[in-house]
Amino acid sequence: MRTSLIFRRRARGGILFATLITTAIIGLALAAYLTLTANQNQLIVRSQVWNSALAVAEAGVEEAMTHGNLNYLTNMVSNDWSFDGTKYVKANVVGDGGLGGPGKRWGQLRQEYGHFGVSIASNTPYSFTVLSTGYYAMPGSGLFVNRAVRIGASNMPLFTASIVLIDKLDMNGNNVLTDSFDSTDANKSTLGKYDPLKAGDKGDVACLGAGKDPYGVGNANIWGHAYTGPGVTPNVGPNGAVGSADWQRGGNIGIEPDWWVPDLNMSFPKVKAPFNAGLPPVPGIVGTNTYDYVLGSGNYMSTTLDGNTLVTGNAVLYVTKSLQFGTGEKITIQPGASLKIYCGATDAVFGPIDNRNTDPSTFMYFGLPSNSSMQVQGQASWIGCVYAPQSQFILNGNGAMCGSVVARRGKLNGNAAIHYDESLNKLPYRRGFVLTSWDEP
Repeated sequence: MRTSLIFRRRARGGILFATLITTAIIGLALAAYLTLTANQNQLIVRSQVWNSALAVAEAGVEEAMTHGNLNYLTNMVSNDWSFDGTKYVKANVVGDGGLGGPGKRWGQLRQEYGHFGVSIASNTPYSFTVLSTGYYAMPGSGLFVNRAVRIGASNMPLFTASIVLIDKLDMNGNNVLTDSFDSTDANKSTLGKYDPLKAGDKGDVACLGAGKDPYGVGNANIWGHAYTGPGVTPNVGPNGAVGSADWQRGGNIGIEPDWWVPDLNMSFPKVKAPFNAGLPPVPGIVGTNTYDYVLGSGNYMSTTLDGNTLVTGNAVLYVTKSLQFGTGEKITIQPGASLKIYCGATDAVFGPIDNRNTDPSTFMYFGLPSNSSMQVQGQASWIGCVYAPQSQFILNGNGAMCGSVVARRGKLNGNAAIHYDESLNKLPYRRGFVLTSWDEP
C-alpha cells in the first residue's frame, strides 16, 4: 500500500511539473508575441508620425514660397515674418493647432497637431534657400519627432528661349529656324542687330506638351536644346536638326546627344490688366506723315487698335476688344521709344512692326486670358517679345523675329525664324519662384 501511494504522488507531481513548464512556455510565447506586437505597433506609429512630420515641414515650405512670391525682396518683414540678422524666420502651427481659433499658444498645443519653424536665406535678387523643420508628437508622450527639408528656389526670367509653349509646337514650314544672338554684345551681333555669321545656339524651344504629337520639329533647325515635359518625344523630320552650332554647321540631322531635355517644369502666370483707365489714342501728324494714332509717353486705353500707329515715347497701351491691322497698316516705334501692348481682344492680327531699336523690350506684347490668338503677317523682320500664355502664336510667311515668344501653342509657317536675344535674360521680368532643388539635411 505504501509503495502504491508513493507512485501516485510521484505521478501527480510529474503532471504538475509538466503543467507548470507548459504554462511557462505558453506565457513566455505570449509575452514575446505581445512584445513583438507592441514593437510593431510602435514602429508603425513612429513611421506615421515620421511621415506626418514631413508633411508639416512641407507646409512650412509652402508658407515660405507664398511669402517669397508675394514679398521677396522688399517686404519680407511682414505677415509674422521677422529678420534675425542673417535670415527671415517664422514659426506657425498647422491649422489652428487644435486651440479652437487662431493663435500660437505653444504650451497648450494638442499633440495631434504639428508645428513648424521655417527660414528664408537670401542668395541673390532672384533666388533664395528655404529651411523648414516640421514637428509632430508621438502619441502618449510629450516628445515631438522632427524632420527638416531644405529647398532652393529661383525666380526664372520670363523670356528664356526662342519659344516656350504649354500645349503644342508646330514648326512644319519649309526652312523654319531658331537660333540666338545678343543685341548688347558686339561679339554676338553687329551694331546690336542679328548677324547670321555670329549666330549662337541658345535658340532653345520648350514645350510641356499635351495631346497627340505635341512637339513637332519637322524639318526645322533648332540651334539649341529641345525641352519637353515628361513622356513627350520631339517629332523630328528627315531633314530636321536639334543641337549645337557645331552640330548645325556640320550638316547633321536629328537630335544631338544630350540636347533633348525631357524634364521641363515651368510656371506660366496669367497676365493682368495694367490699369482701369488711360488716355485715348488720338491721330496726329508727325513730319509730313499722318497717323491714325500717335502715342507719346503715358498710359493709353482703347477698345480697338488698327491703322498706322506711331510711337514717339514710352507708351503702355491696353486694348480691350479688337486688335486688327489691315493691309498696309503698321506700327512704327521711333528710336528711343517703346511700346507695351496689353491685349484683351480674342484675336490679335498685326501687320508689319517697324521697331527702330535693337532692344527687344522696346516692343512687348502681353495677352490677357481672353486673348486666344496672336499672329504677325506681311513682316520681313521685327524686334520684340510676346507673352501670351493663353494664345496661339502664329508667325507667317518669311517673318523673322528677334526676341522671344511664350504662348499656349505655336505655329511657324513658311520660312519663319525666331532669333532669341540673350539680353532678355537680364530683364527684370520674371515668372515667379519655382523649386530648383530639394533635400533633407
